[in-house]
Amino acid sequence: MDAVIKCTEQEYAPFFAFPMRRRDGWRWMPFYLLGPVWPGPLGFLLTLIGIWRFARTPRRIADLPADAYCGGVVVDTCSGLGSYGQGGPGFFGLQCRKGSDSFWIVFTLWGAVEWLTLDRKPIASAKTLHGASIQSVEFTDVCATITLHGADSNHIIELRRDGSTVPPWRGSGEKKSLGAGESLEDAIVMSRRANLWTSA
Repeated sequence: MDAVIKCTEQEYAPFFAFPMRRRDGWRWMPFYLLGPVWPGPLGFLLTLIGIWRFARTPRRIADLPADAYCGGVVVDTCSGLGSYGQGGPGFFGLQCRKGSDSFWIVFTLWGAVEWLTLDRKPIASAKTLHGASIQSVEFTDVCATITLHGADSNHIIELRRDGSTVPPWRGSGEKKSLGAGESLEDAIVMSRRANLWTSA
């Protein structure tokens, strides 16, 4: 199984937003049953009243200019992002606010919190990051790091492709590592609402 999970971000918007959405890489998608309840049979009705569902591949943070996220202040964290309709892959995300804009930086790995370290220790609680601001996101051949400036000190979230700083998988005992064809750059995306759907 791949470590980096491919997904789409999805949003609902009025039909007249289509031209602007298309310029930003969104495509219109017909409704279908996404989960046990929503939107289910209401999808057809929503389309009739002009509410459409749009989807796009989330933007890799590596492809964005630094000013898109630097200076963003962490207001929430979540280790249960992402869904495939019957559950979730456990993406880890930082919800940030920059001025009037809100966005999520999301690690799109299965059970992502178990892949990451915070200040060189496995993440026990990410609440220490609340109020910290994003300073930089950097990629090398072996790791990706997000540096944040907190009230008292800097913090570093690190993802290593060889999993050398985190415990192995509890069930199998296998080391966590990205496959030969997988990229660290693909593992961190930016999403407006973190409404991410996988095909898993």
